[in-house]
Amino acid sequence: MPPRRHDVSPPSARGTLRAAWAALLAGAALALVPTSADAHAIGLSRGDYRVTEQGLDVAMVFARGEALAALPSLDPDGHGSRGGGSLALARDPLTRDTIEKIRVTTAEGTCAGTLVDAFLTEQDGWEFRARYVCPEGAERLTVALPLLDDLSHGHRHAAHVTAGAMTAEHLLFRQQAAFAIDRAAVVSEVAPASTGPWGGFVRMGMEHILTGYDHLLFLFALVLAGGTLRSLALAITSFTLAHSVTLALAVLGFVAPPARWIEPAIALSVAYVGAENFLVRPRPRYGIAFLFGLVHGFGFAGALGEIAIPRADVPWALFSFNLGVEIGQLAWMVLLGFSMTRLRRLDGFGRRAVPVLSAAIVVVGLLWFVERLHSPAVDTRGVACAGDRCG
Repeated sequence: MPPRRHDVSPPSARGTLRAAWAALLAGAALALVPTSADAHAIGLSRGDYRVTEQGLDVAMVFARGEALAALPSLDPDGHGSRGGGSLALARDPLTRDTIEKIRVTTAEGTCAGTLVDAFLTEQDGWEFRARYVCPEGAERLTVALPLLDDLSHGHRHAAHVTAGAMTAEHLLFRQQAAFAIDRAAVVSEVAPASTGPWGGFVRMGMEHILTGYDHLLFLFALVLAGGTLRSLALAITSFTLAHSVTLALAVLGFVAPPARWIEPAIALSVAYVGAENFLVRPRPRYGIAFLFGLVHGFGFAGALGEIAIPRADVPWALFSFNLGVEIGQLAWMVLLGFSMTRLRRLDGFGRRAVPVLSAAIVVVGLLWFVERLHSPAVDTRGVACAGDRCG
């Protein structure tokens, strides 16, 4: 009888293995951050900016929660926003809030702003309209939005600018919260290195997937148990194809299940794949990856679907956002592939680390599921639509 083989690794290998387990467990634990229940929450608002003979007319729409965060005068007592009937009582403080946080300037001086109107929209949002009168002879207007500093870090503001016969779309955020308007009907960005509106949607897609802890953990669980390169490639391709389909269907308005169903379902998908990792020979996963990819696609759509963009621009915005999602997903898969290849060379990784990590994934998925059942995401689809651009 051959001598029994003991699982004895060199000290350096054991230390490396322990470090790898600790690093991977820490990564799994990061998914338990308090933002897990709102992993797909991303603030979005829209504004119409129209150049006039006197200066600039502005119409902005925010979801109610975002409006309360940026404009505290809407809720001075902290008991919920004012109704439309009592809005007149808050006009003076609201004027100060909006005009100070939406600044229009020229080389000749600051444009004088006036709050024209503020009211609740049918989609449970707030619309604000302001008018800015600029010094005579001003050829170039600069619009800055300090307002974005008071909103969530990932908030995006889609600005539609009309100057004479020219129009432009800008996607603004904290680090890029200004744009310039040439009153000779030439619209340009303040920052010359700007990627433009479609580049902004690509960036939004990348940020959405790379901060979507549930999506990342699902993909990690999918590759953790191993398998042939062909089977893993089929599973990832199926997942990508499926979420692209439902993302398009939701954004184009064909079908949009409520977030209170989708978010718990995504959490369950994470737990299921983690549990399946305990099987001795897990079945090919392209089928289950496709099924769960359909669900995750609706989760992706929750970010883009909240912002109402002109119908003619929807295909390009959808393509750009999905491209950003795929770039972010590819970056994550490359990192996972490189890490898994090296870790699987360590003795004991498959027998010890994989079950422990899979169990952690199941626990995380179930915790997310319970949390999302009690704190369902708020579906504000259609709120961020300004003026007559909703149609």
